[in-house]
Amino acid sequence: MKVCARKAIVFLLAAIVAFGGLPILPGSDGGRAYAASDGKWETVGNAGFSGGQASYSDLFIADDGTPYLAYSDGQNSYKATVMKFSGGSWAPVGNVGFSAGSVSGIHLQVDNGIPYIAYTDSGQSNKIVVMKYEGTSWTTVGGGPVSAGGSNYMSMYVYNGVPYVAYQDQASFFKGTMKKFN
Repeated sequence: MKVCARKAIVFLLAAIVAFGGLPILPGSDGGRAYAASDGKWETVGNAGFSGGQASYSDLFIADDGTPYLAYSDGQNSYKATVMKFSGGSWAPVGNVGFSAGSVSGIHLQVDNGIPYIAYTDSGQSNKIVVMKYEGTSWTTVGGGPVSAGGSNYMSMYVYNGVPYVAYQDQASFFKGTMKKFN
């Protein structure tokens, strides 16, 4: 009996985690639905707000709940663009197409209200560049590329204003490298 009781408890806990509540069983109160069946996808702002093709997009929700989206902007030679949803519509954060060349592998984060973006930039020999928004314009963190060579499989995290970047660096025979900016 103890084994059956444990299995029942495990099942109920799994159901709570998986469905956000207990599933509705035949003969139970059918007025309660689980979260998965109640939800629906809603468009945030206008569909197609990017103007051109948006590739390599990365989404970040700031601590205040504001959505930001970074992408390779087809309308601007596939250079980096960051948009912010505010007042019911999407607006660019600074200039659109602000990178040196076309970008890929984009990572976006907002730390203490400051947007940071990292990407591989074709205008910088496919090296990783990290930029932050300084209130009126995007500036390169550290003055130039982060990686020594072309880079792949990059990720970025910003902790208390310090950006960390991990990536596969061609200059190191495709081995993993991690850097932080002091």
